Amino acid sequence: MRLRFPGALLIVLLLAGCDASSTDSRALSTPIASSRPQPGVPPSPTAASTAAPPRLVPRRLDGDLLNQIAQLEAEMPRANSQGFVVPTDAEKTAFAEIVEKLQADDIDRAVEQAAEAAYELIQYVDRDDAHAMSWLLRESKPIRKGWGLYAIRRNAAQDVIVEAPHPLADEGTPAIAARLYRALQARALLVAGAHRQANADGTADAAHEAQTIFEALHESLTKSDSTIVLQVHGFAADKHAGYPQVVLGRDEARVDGVLEKLAGTLRRKGVRVGICDGHVWTELCGEKNLQSQRSGPAIFIHLELDESVRAEPDVLIAALKEALTGP
Repeated sequence: MRLRFPGALLIVLLLAGCDASSTDSRALSTPIASSRPQPGVPPSPTAASTAAPPRLVPRRLDGDLLNQIAQLEAEMPRANSQGFVVPTDAEKTAFAEIVEKLQADDIDRAVEQAAEAAYELIQYVDRDDAHAMSWLLRESKPIRKGWGLYAIRRNAAQDVIVEAPHPLADEGTPAIAARLYRALQARALLVAGAHRQANADGTADAAHEAQTIFEALHESLTKSDSTIVLQVHGFAADKHAGYPQVVLGRDEARVDGVLEKLAGTLRRKGVRVGICDGHVWTELCGEKNLQSQRSGPAIFIHLELDESVRAEPDVLIAALKEALTGP
């Protein structure tokens, strides 16, 4: 069926159409809100785009700290791999700030800074350390930089920093350092993240090179004269004929009392011990050790252990616990 309009009605409709067109033209002089992006005009911010980014929260992990050490050594850059990445000054500063944030209980910012450096900050509960909680700072997997593993204990009983700068090269020393960290309820554990000869130019040697995250954290943690640093090394007995099983190095005279007490405790337990005095055991005194020279007011003790002590470290750990914390 065809619809027919009277002529008068058609004229009215045409006139109304002209008015509507004129009205729309005036209305378009004022911009009309639209969800479509306009060419050359940046989109207006929405609630989603202006909202704060999601808060990073450290995850909790229950485990065995020695497993963390074993994983680190299994995956770190090996000798002659050229796998150690030399950090910049800004990256060293960022890691020192992470420690400062943890000490100030600014956990949110510490987590953010760790993530920016491709690191995880984990709330780590060590089952074999009476379920003590530490902040564990480890490189996100896969390891690409070789910067190391660090633990900062909450509610530490002793102001002691335990360090292992030569993983793999000084076999067994990271695990011994971790066990000392537990036994002494120490404040921090520092384990370097690459074999000391990972890079041909020597830049991966954490005990002798300043441009490492290991050194940045060492300096950040050794600002008090109450702090004692125990740095664990290993040596081959057949390359040091006539040397004792343990050689204790010192950085200044005021640690002599601590070394004498430790040496006496070890001797009573049947361990042969030597104390560096500038004239004996000089090959293992650590006189060129960087951390020894950059420990601020802290006491620095250089521990050299032969294979027999590293294979059976219980006596050493017991002696250090007795000498530093009492029986």
